[in-house]
Amino acid sequence: DGRTGYWIVERLQAGKPRPVSVFNHSWGASSPDAFGDWIAHIVRGGNIVIYPQWRSILQPASQNATLNAIDSVEAALKELTRKGHDKTDLSHFAIVGHLDGGIISANMAAVDSGRRLPIVSALMVVNPGNMMKTPRERVALYHSLALLPGALEHRQ
Repeated sequence: DGRTGYWIVERLQAGKPRPVSVFNHSWGASSPDAFGDWIAHIVRGGNIVIYPQWRSILQPASQNATLNAIDSVEAALKELTRKGHDKTDLSHFAIVGHLDGGIISANMAAVDSGRRLPIVSALMVVNPGNMMKTPRERVALYHSLALLPGALEHRQ
């Protein structure tokens, strides 16, 4: 349904394990192309980047945006354990987010670090806020933090 997919951007070079960075997009940037130079910079620095989907481009945001992002990252981390990917160093696990993705990144670090995802060692939120079109969508995204602790217990 487009809400729990992901892209993995990596160098595919044998060698030492690489840190993992999650890059949470803003509302309309469901493809990593919108942040191509920024993501390329992170990968050139030796990181693997996971670009999670937390909403379908055709769907409005919901109170599940953070949970969708967590589901996407969890699936991507599982994929990274398969042959054909760079080795990961999950002791260096960063989350980056822009606009709506900044809110989701803060939510992820606050309530899930060390639960379903690795412990977050770095968090960067850039211009946290949102581009939601309606007040209902804005409230759903901001209120997702309050809904997470109980929701995480039921979805595990």
